[in-house]
Amino acid sequence: MRFTAVLILTFFVMASSALAMDTSQISWYAHGDLALPSGSFGDFAGTGFGGGVGGAMPYSEALTFRGEVGYIHFGGKELLGADYSYALIPFFFLGEYQFSPGSQVYGLGGVGMTMARFSWDWTNPWTGAKENVSDSSSEFGIAVGGGFHLNEQMTLEGRYNLISDLNYLSVHFLYNF
Repeated sequence: MRFTAVLILTFFVMASSALAMDTSQISWYAHGDLALPSGSFGDFAGTGFGGGVGGAMPYSEALTFRGEVGYIHFGGKELLGADYSYALIPFFFLGEYQFSPGSQVYGLGGVGMTMARFSWDWTNPWTGAKENVSDSSSEFGIAVGGGFHLNEQMTLEGRYNLISDLNYLSVHFLYNF
């Protein structure tokens, strides 16, 4: 309960600070993602690939607020004659902190919601009929990581995404417009 309260408070502090900023400074970016599921999620989901779009708005010389949405499809694994697959749509609000002025290295953290879709295709051994079961849910999560600005337009970053039972490590390649 305390953890959830801290995360909600963090979200409101970030949102209120973002509303006080000059929105004409927003820069837009697209990102490609490689996601590696971990824990029990890795037992059912294979490597994920995806992408998305986002916006970044500087708050100070060291701090930039970002918002992004993406789509990640995890390759399925076969388990007991059934094919599993997952797809995630993450919506995140992130804070990017540069450790020293003008540094290319930064830390990253944020909160968000993820819509998850699970699909299970299998052949019923008693009837021989192909069947499909799917389910979806919305999960609250956090992301922590860091990155490196390669140049003005390209950035490489890594994150660990803690989303209920759907934890995964991701590598993002960002292209700034």
